[in-house]
Amino acid sequence: MKQIKLFWHIHHDTLIESLTEPLKVRIAYIKKEKSEDEIKLRLKLLKPVKGKLPMEVIKARKAYDKARKAYDKARKA
Repeated sequence: MKQIKLFWHIHHDTLIESLTEPLKVRIAYIKKEKSEDEIKLRLKLLKPVKGKLPMEVIKARKAYDKARKAYDKARKA
């Protein structure tokens, strides 16, 4: 199974997830929309996952991403 490129702390309420847009777009959003006292920490924590994660985590994340895409598609309809 191909590993998904994962990042820590893309969003404040999710520890680990894959990007849904280019990283530079997310960084620009944080700099523009988050409060001054939050920006430095958010950018410090936002980094790629290094090393191997347990296969269970990879499979769970892939299932989540697939379900999320289906949810987004259904919501648009």
